[in-house]
Amino acid sequence: MDSLQGGYEIVLGDVMQSRVFYGPGGPDALFGGKDASRALAKMSFEEKDLTSDISGLGPFELDAL
Repeated sequence: MDSLQGGYEIVLGDVMQSRVFYGPGGPDALFGGKDASRALAKMSFEEKDLTSDISGLGPFELDAL
């Protein structure tokens, strides 16, 4: 965790079982293969939030991570 410098790390288990959700045409395909930390914190499906930048998030959003 030292390499994250105070950040968060999300580890998905068996991603092969998740292809239905994150694969092409899946309901969460937008997140597939991307660091979507900001989108997760904001509970957002907007393209602009698909980033690892969590600066400017409030306490409630940071708690979601």
